[in-house]
Amino acid sequence: MLAGALGDYWIYIAAGIFALAAATDFVDGRIARKRNLVTSTGNLLDTIADKILVAAALFVVLGYNLLDRLDMPVFVGVAIVTLMIAREFIVSLIKAVGAGKNIVILADKMGKLKMALQIAALLVLLVAKPIEETLQTGCIVVLYFTLTGFILLCAATILSVVSGINYIVKNRGVFSEKVTGNREQGTGNRCG
Repeated sequence: MLAGALGDYWIYIAAGIFALAAATDFVDGRIARKRNLVTSTGNLLDTIADKILVAAALFVVLGYNLLDRLDMPVFVGVAIVTLMIAREFIVSLIKAVGAGKNIVILADKMGKLKMALQIAALLVLLVAKPIEETLQTGCIVVLYFTLTGFILLCAATILSVVSGINYIVKNRGVFSEKVTGNREQGTGNRCG
């Protein structure tokens, strides 16, 4: 109903909110590290917020069939979303177990790159459809725009799987009863 009231502008507003949320997450992480305010609880909550942000945008991409310009079978989009969300659940589980043991587990460079690719892909895909409607149907620019978003999304999916495996291997000791103390892994933004 609200989307109807906003007309064709709702997706631009959604993309703007998504971009603003992603930017504030980045700034929040930098401030926390600069002021040495990183805690296991804050890290876990930040991770959960990141996952909700990305999952919501992924559902919009699927729900509004934003890959339709590429004549992509539905299962491709579902597989991408499933792989990404599965990885995020696993990472959140590891961070939650770590937080319970007062261990701060930060994202490594792969996790940060994965998040950057997800944000870029989702922003491109969120604005591709309204650009098509604004220009003309079948515009080659829109096709390339959607294709770019899809390629970025595929790269983010591959990196999600690889970084998820890396995350499990690097942090498997968190599940050991022997782990104590405050072990920090990774640097930079806390987006796992």
